[in-house]
Amino acid sequence: MLQKISEAIRLFKTHWLLLSAIVLTVWLPGSIILAYFRFLIFADSDPFQAMVQETRISNLIETAFGPIYVGAMMQVLAGAKQGRLVSYAEAMRCGAQTCFKMFTTRLVSGLIVLGGLILLIVPGILLAVRYALIDPVVALEGRSGKGARQRSVALTQGRRWQLLGASVVSFLLVMLVSVVASLVIYFPVGLMGQQDNFFAAVLYNCIASILFSFLFVVVFLFYWEGRSQHSHPLQADTLQADTLQADNRLQSP
Repeated sequence: MLQKISEAIRLFKTHWLLLSAIVLTVWLPGSIILAYFRFLIFADSDPFQAMVQETRISNLIETAFGPIYVGAMMQVLAGAKQGRLVSYAEAMRCGAQTCFKMFTTRLVSGLIVLGGLILLIVPGILLAVRYALIDPVVALEGRSGKGARQRSVALTQGRRWQLLGASVVSFLLVMLVSVVASLVIYFPVGLMGQQDNFFAAVLYNCIASILFSFLFVVVFLFYWEGRSQHSHPLQADTLQADTLQADNRLQSP
């Protein structure tokens, strides 16, 4: 588990500039929208209600546009594991091509997990872990719907506790770094006699979005390991050939 997190940190540090650019393609305008609503629309609202509304808008942005940047991230990470440099344009193009599949697969899978959470908490958590790898499955294998969920279940088999543990530890680590970033950003704002301002809010939201994208790197590494362990050599060769053919189609005019 800790080895996965260490590897994810190294991978994230090596490609942080490209990964940040991909994340900010969605979350720079997203952060500006959130700050706009916070300071201009919800300025006179109850703080708790304003926070609830802002969270809803944030979730809407992630639901609608998250599949684009997550799919693009998966392409960059897969290229890195294969020793291949993926450009920003190529990654975003691949992310856009698979975004609808990822959106619908995420939506149905999320409803299934929600049903498990409503019935009992534990089944919902177990379902969430079983479906944790659907993003890389959709982005890198082109599967969707039930096929993507079945593939994720197969790839997580025997490693679900490790995946859950790594996800929890990674989340806590990101939260810690995010708090430190918040203190660094808002300390000068406090010295100016302000509790918050528009530009500080945008900057913090952008940094937090980049930091939380680290969780997708951890998920990707579990997918990559599972694919290598569960694929027959012939299947692996076929998958690699399909990937090369897809790359050639993308690069062709």
